[in-house]
Amino acid sequence: MMTQKPKLQLLYFGHGLTGYYGIERLMRGTLKDQVEIKGVVISDRDLERAAMVRDQAELYGLEVYQGPLSSAELKELIDDWRPELGVVMNFDKKIPPEVIDAIPKGIWNIHPSDLPKYRGGLPLEYMVADGADFRISVHELTPNFDEGNIIMKTYPIRIWDMDIDELYHFSSRQSALALDDALQLYLSGSYSLNPQHIGIATYAPAAKLDELLRIRWSEDDGEQIFRKVLAGGLGRGALAGITIDGEERSFRIPQGRFIPGKPDEERFGNRYGRLKVEPDGSYSVDVIGGTFYFSEVLDRNYEKENDNTSQIITVLKRAQEEEIMLI
Repeated sequence: MMTQKPKLQLLYFGHGLTGYYGIERLMRGTLKDQVEIKGVVISDRDLERAAMVRDQAELYGLEVYQGPLSSAELKELIDDWRPELGVVMNFDKKIPPEVIDAIPKGIWNIHPSDLPKYRGGLPLEYMVADGADFRISVHELTPNFDEGNIIMKTYPIRIWDMDIDELYHFSSRQSALALDDALQLYLSGSYSLNPQHIGIATYAPAAKLDELLRIRWSEDDGEQIFRKVLAGGLGRGALAGITIDGEERSFRIPQGRFIPGKPDEERFGNRYGRLKVEPDGSYSVDVIGGTFYFSEVLDRNYEKENDNTSQIITVLKRAQEEEIMLI
């Protein structure tokens, strides 16, 4: 009679939709009889996204910890849970070295980029803005963000027509599949650790997101502008600007389309950034390589009390009348 192999004991760190799908995959997928989640750690900062993971964990009767990662309470829980391996399915806080060291086989992180490219907190936005292929890397977690040895990568996928909102959902599901694949490698012992090549590393810092999404009408070609709009998505938009009465006004473009073609020199005088308000109230701008069209604008601070979107619309109408260029 064969003895059943003990289940792999996991400590699970999860956040947002990625964390949600990871639990679902482990509890209902091909590894449900080979892996046991001993405990789930969720964020105590972004409570709305943390709740997505908490609700899913509690649905399956899993024990959840929400609190400081350096606390004595978490240390005691890890001692009690005795996980063999930890996995991270998105997290909004840095996991301290003492937590990594407390788990015998360390922690594996599922990162949605082709590491060492796009290290950092917002790889998807930078990936979309650059027109790069989508890929997931599974790597060992270290005290420095996204620098650990690579365990596996998924095949690259073209994501040309996805905006950031669509890619976020797609990435969350793909991350759950990558987690499954990585754990199968772990259970079979058929994985290797490959160091990252620091010389080709690029970064995706949240602090420079507005710089990434900033449209430069006289420098960016139409495809670059289109990709910046996709990277901003409906929830944020690309960042554009205009100087009027000596004051720079910033606004956001949440959707748009680029039509390649020869610039209309009669209308625009071959000057990139000239705005036209179309008869239906939408906007067109002559750009390098063609014309960029958009129908909606938002104030830069549209989510705050000082939302001046209506003023931005008035400013854009004036820009056409006085032939003021977008910058």
